[in-house]
Amino acid sequence: MKVTVKDKFLNVRVGKPSVNAPCFQFIAPGSEIEVDGKLYKGDLFRGIDIWLRDEADNYYWSGGVSRQLNDEVDTASLLDYGDKCILPANVKATKGRNIKVGILDTGCFRHNAFNQIIIAGKNFVDNNEDFKDISNGSHGTFVSGIIAAGNISGAVMTGVAPEVNLVIAKITAESDIIDVNPILEGLEWLIEQKPDIINCSFDFSAAGNLNGFQQIFSSQQAKSILWVAAGQDNEGLFNNTIYFPATEENFVAIGSLRKEVLSGRNISDINPKIRYVLNEVSFTSTNRFNAYKQNVGSSFASAYLTAHLALIKSHLLVESPGNAGPGNCISFLDQQIPRMNVLEFSEKPFSIFLK
Repeated sequence: MKVTVKDKFLNVRVGKPSVNAPCFQFIAPGSEIEVDGKLYKGDLFRGIDIWLRDEADNYYWSGGVSRQLNDEVDTASLLDYGDKCILPANVKATKGRNIKVGILDTGCFRHNAFNQIIIAGKNFVDNNEDFKDISNGSHGTFVSGIIAAGNISGAVMTGVAPEVNLVIAKITAESDIIDVNPILEGLEWLIEQKPDIINCSFDFSAAGNLNGFQQIFSSQQAKSILWVAAGQDNEGLFNNTIYFPATEENFVAIGSLRKEVLSGRNISDINPKIRYVLNEVSFTSTNRFNAYKQNVGSSFASAYLTAHLALIKSHLLVESPGNAGPGNCISFLDQQIPRMNVLEFSEKPFSIFLK
């Protein structure tokens, strides 16, 4: 993949990701370099210890690279999610101010688009404070961008609620989860941070640990939190197998659905655990190395829904602080959105529908 040099701090380092490695070239800002698309942990410089590598075994400090669209991104699809949000103008104007959103996922790469917000977190895979997302899919970073990416110079998208604070629980380094203990620990820690909302776009199996998860979700502290989860996609919405933890009582579940799949089916046949449905669209959001990419699915519909609820909670805390609990936030959203029907569903791709 190609990345663009953004400032005077980028040099070619030979053989290892280190500021002390041999250097034979200074790269001028604006230059493009071809790298292998992987992340390498190396020396810390200006708070960033992630490096890029090319095929000749040269390394480049990632903090000196500006945003660059991945090849799969269609620039015609780039957008401001705040503009697409269906909530009233006075609710959107809050931008999620004073709301803390917890994210259970692969971590979060400290993308340039997050410079305007506070991000805290913890790594439950390696039991340390490094919650950086270095996964190939950048799932957690992508989810975070839909919610909170800022309107910075040179950005290609803006999140729905760019003034929230993020709290990140990194519970896996890649897409596969073998050990659920990091998830349980991450959930317990997230609850202790007292977030307003917790987003679980990352589905997983609770086999052998269901009681442990249910104890966490039913705790008194958990009941004061809005829980949002990815539900299912397309044909999966019409069967009994929806993602965990969207199946659990506290969770608000959203599905992603192509209009072609809905054709000839009854809306009433969608799994009853799914509360909201979004017309399946291609989301553009933040990726590692300050890049952007596109994805589809209920994982990202879940992030979109989470951000809407963050706007609502921010609004209610000012207008009616005693009525800003989870149930009232959900009721407020229900009053703003239409119930699904085939015609409106096909014509409004970025609208959330009450199933």
